[in-house]
Amino acid sequence: MAFSPTTLNDNSINSTKSKRISFVDIAKAFAIIFVIIEHCKQNNTMEVRTWICSFHMPLFWILSGLTFSSKKYKTYFSFVKSRVKALLIPYYILSLMLLASCTVVFLSFDPAYIVQRIESIFIAKRLSDYYYSMWFIPSLFFSVLIYYFIDKKIKNKYVLFGISISMTALQYFIFKNIKGFYYSIDTIPVVISFLIVGKLLKDFIFSEMSKKKIAVICLVSLIINLISCYFNTGLISYYDGEIQNPVLLYISSVSGSLFVIFVSKLINKFSILEYLGKYTLIIYAFQNSLLIPVSNIIIRKLQTCFSIEPTEFIKIIYVVFSLIFTLATSTIMIEIIKRFFPFAIGGSYKKKKVNS
Repeated sequence: MAFSPTTLNDNSINSTKSKRISFVDIAKAFAIIFVIIEHCKQNNTMEVRTWICSFHMPLFWILSGLTFSSKKYKTYFSFVKSRVKALLIPYYILSLMLLASCTVVFLSFDPAYIVQRIESIFIAKRLSDYYYSMWFIPSLFFSVLIYYFIDKKIKNKYVLFGISISMTALQYFIFKNIKGFYYSIDTIPVVISFLIVGKLLKDFIFSEMSKKKIAVICLVSLIINLISCYFNTGLISYYDGEIQNPVLLYISSVSGSLFVIFVSKLINKFSILEYLGKYTLIIYAFQNSLLIPVSNIIIRKLQTCFSIEPTEFIKIIYVVFSLIFTLATSTIMIEIIKRFFPFAIGGSYKKKKVNS
């Protein structure tokens, strides 16, 4: 997840001028699609949610590590400044925009409720009653501030791999004792772990290879992921602080992410997915607390109006409807934000050229 001008809407976590990479955008689009499907909880099976949760968040972090480079910054201060603009400011602005939207759409005009929501945005304590589920953004912000030094100073791949494994193990023990800390800094170890994975896999993923080899990698990665999911019983949830087995988590996260990334390489060009992948930050911000609940309201109205029985097949239709509704509505919001509020995604207004 995770790239500039904001972490979730460009190919580089570092530079707004970097050339876009089609398969990275496509992979991010798949990642956000999986996030939306997983959040359609009432119409989803536990098996589908378990599979998606086995890799969908690490996929964002691996993609971030894949495009990260500390070399693009002259000083640490300049790096921090760029991350504040690309992550922290968008977190606050998009959270407030989400609050305003939810207040209007759900007619929640109680002053006490609004104040509690605003407080929760700035306190940013995950799992608190009034906190919107945008924990991923501040978590990544604080993680990359630390990862900067790892990327800059440590070059030995074996040392990096050791740190990555250790960080995943550390996350397991942290979640045993701490869940839902302020600004989600309790998730920093696992984020750094998979940022390192992205760095370690960079040469392999960007290397030239035949479509046949890519297809084989996709198949092998999927098989490994499914096997690890089978043995790793229970739902993985970084938001709730739930990790069953750190070894199986690591295997399923890497293999599942490789599956999506190499499927994206196989596709290579797909303008709709590339567009969605470019603006996943906006989609991520509004999907869980606004768009999916609205789609559920529409679904309940249709159920009542047409007396539809919620069979397993119908539930699949509901998930597809929620996905299409969320992405279609997000597209409208993307264009509005791009046009009128570019600073909400780490951008700035374009100055119109005046002809002399």
